[in-house]
Amino acid sequence: MSAPETNIEKQKRRHFGPIIGIAAGLVFAAIILVVYLVTISGPGEEIPGATDEPEVVAPATVTE
Repeated sequence: MSAPETNIEKQKRRHFGPIIGIAAGLVFAAIILVVYLVTISGPGEEIPGATDEPEVVAPATVTE
């Protein structure tokens, strides 16, 4: 089944607005994604009493 009207120039004019809207939505989503990734990759909160060095614990001794 073929399209009832195949005027390419008229179709270009009709589709211009929706294509611009889709492109704007994609740009907006990309900006939100970049902001989210920058936010979660930033420095975290410091926990009071936490250090970068691991805590060394002596092994338990077995007494018989």
